[in-house]
Amino acid sequence: MSASRSTITDVEDILFCICAFLDPEKHSTTPDSTYHAHQSDPEEVFLCRQTLFRLAASHRNFVRPALHFLWKVLHGDRPLIVLLCSLGIAC
Repeated sequence: MSASRSTITDVEDILFCICAFLDPEKHSTTPDSTYHAHQSDPEEVFLCRQTLFRLAASHRNFVRPALHFLWKVLHGDRPLIVLLCSLGIAC
């Protein structure tokens, strides 16, 4: 009789914490001390989104947490339109 072994990827709360470090919203603005405004860092946001996508594609247990942060905020409708067109829903 073999015992069921759990791995770290079986604990969804841990996967959500890992993905939270890659939340694009946390990296979308950086404080500008001169004007107390925020500047976008598009390269950092792109890298976070790319890493979340790769996590979702790498292991089935990462799909839900990674997609949660990946689709949480869209700065435009282009990604949604591309998705809908690729599914044949809209074009």
